[in-house]
Amino acid sequence: MRKYREEPGRLHAKIPQRLKPDCQVKKILFLFCIVLSFQAAAQEGELPEEYFTVVKNKKNVLPEVGKPQEKVTLSLKPLPKVKQKYTYKEFSLLLPLLDPKLNPPVLKAEKEEPAKEGYVRLGAGNYGSTLLDAFYNSGRQKDYAYGVYLNHQASANGPVSKSGYSNNQAGAYGRYFTPNFTLGGGLVYNRGRYNFYGFDRDSSNELSSDSTRQIIQSVWFNLGLENNKKNKPISYKVGLGIGNISDRFKASESEISLDFNGRYKIKDSSSVDVMTDLSLVKRTDSSSVNRSLWRIEPVYRFGFKGFQVHAGVQMSVSNEPEVLESGAYSGSKSSFHIHPIIGLQQNLFDTKLVAFAGVRGGMNKKTLRSTLEANPFLAPDVYLRHENQLFNFYLGLKGQMKGQLNYRTQISFEKLNQQAFFINSEERQEQFDVVYDSSSTRRFTWETEAIYDLGTKTRAGIRYAFIKYGVDKLKEPWHAPNSVLTIFGRQQISEKIMLSGEFYYMGGLRGLIPKTAETKKLKGLADFNLKGEYFFKKRYSAFLSVHNLLNNKNQRYLYYPTQGLRIMVGASVVF
Repeated sequence: MRKYREEPGRLHAKIPQRLKPDCQVKKILFLFCIVLSFQAAAQEGELPEEYFTVVKNKKNVLPEVGKPQEKVTLSLKPLPKVKQKYTYKEFSLLLPLLDPKLNPPVLKAEKEEPAKEGYVRLGAGNYGSTLLDAFYNSGRQKDYAYGVYLNHQASANGPVSKSGYSNNQAGAYGRYFTPNFTLGGGLVYNRGRYNFYGFDRDSSNELSSDSTRQIIQSVWFNLGLENNKKNKPISYKVGLGIGNISDRFKASESEISLDFNGRYKIKDSSSVDVMTDLSLVKRTDSSSVNRSLWRIEPVYRFGFKGFQVHAGVQMSVSNEPEVLESGAYSGSKSSFHIHPIIGLQQNLFDTKLVAFAGVRGGMNKKTLRSTLEANPFLAPDVYLRHENQLFNFYLGLKGQMKGQLNYRTQISFEKLNQQAFFINSEERQEQFDVVYDSSSTRRFTWETEAIYDLGTKTRAGIRYAFIKYGVDKLKEPWHAPNSVLTIFGRQQISEKIMLSGEFYYMGGLRGLIPKTAETKKLKGLADFNLKGEYFFKKRYSAFLSVHNLLNNKNQRYLYYPTQGLRIMVGASVVF
């Protein structure tokens, strides 16, 4: 066993001397043999004492080696350029054809629900009211479509005696589709039965039913051609109309109309639009007169510095009969008119806020047909003229919010010649004459509307118009309203129940009392309607409607009160 002794600064141990070099090899072999011989004994006995000296705190210092200053560069001999030779061999590898048995998933086409081809609605209510709506169409067809329809509304009684009415309409239409164009046409027949029930009831002699009865019949045929390739530079639509209207007192009017609407697209933001139409009218009453109106509107549409601009004119030629002071016709007179058409539009905040302004004018067609639609209680031989809108300055804002809320507000100032107003006839107060201001009529209008539309389930809206007239020779703008308000809504509260309602108000109406020539201010016309419909299945439903819930005796025209509270029930079927 080795023993150590420690001296200050070092440890000492006795170590054998180093062998000389000349006999080193022999001595090593000799010692190796001895070690092998006594290995087992050395494990059992004690080891001879040996001493080692361990020096503490000794620092080993290595000599500094000089760093070479020059960089070692390797000189490589360039390899000899040897031109490479390539050998191409064609290999023909024949593999057996794969015939995988794959069954890719195929989505089944959704079964298209068959289109309903027919519809019938029947209803009945107080005042002896009846209702019928019916139509039948061809359903989904690739090359054609056709349909027929029938509408009937009538009341045997009204707010006063002899105030019943009946409106009936029957029609048919058809369309033929090709890749290049669509050809369509239609035929409509209307029959309206009215009574002149606004006669003087204070008189002892009440008019007979025969003298108060009025029947208005009309027929209209139309034919149209329209191209289907909207991506082409040129698009067009051509129409032809032929019709006749007559009443029980042998007054009639025949009309032939032609119209054309075309567009030539220059670029994505510019185009030239052309509208033109021709109306030829022959009216027969106590005498026969011919009237005509031809209009053409070329308009250029383009973009300019963020504005959408359209500019053009309307040129027209009208032929009207001249009337003597006695009321007799004395031939006809032709007039040429030209009116400006200029408009600007700017998106202030995308489509949510759009500003627009412009000025336009033009001739507005007025016929016996359009006048009877506004007032069916006309007197014989009323004087009709086309309306001349000299100009209309307008300015407004509009927009669309998330595709659901649409709004529009606009103010306009117009100047018109030959605007028609209705006054009660001096001969028979239950009939109406048409009068005109001898000078131009001024009209200021503020219109605003907002419509919230969520499709078939929810729809609501409001419309309001304020109108201010300025007349010179006429005392008042007879029977023209100064305010009109409409509020409507529809809500499907479940799969089987649909509710709808409407409130309508018209104010500022004034009539002329024929006997005294005094102005009669009519009470504001207010009408509140509600309707509910219950769907038993997809094909059957029942409804309940309440008209004039406020039970007002409204008068649109002087001496003509409307029905009060009216309730109607009915059912419908789709097949």
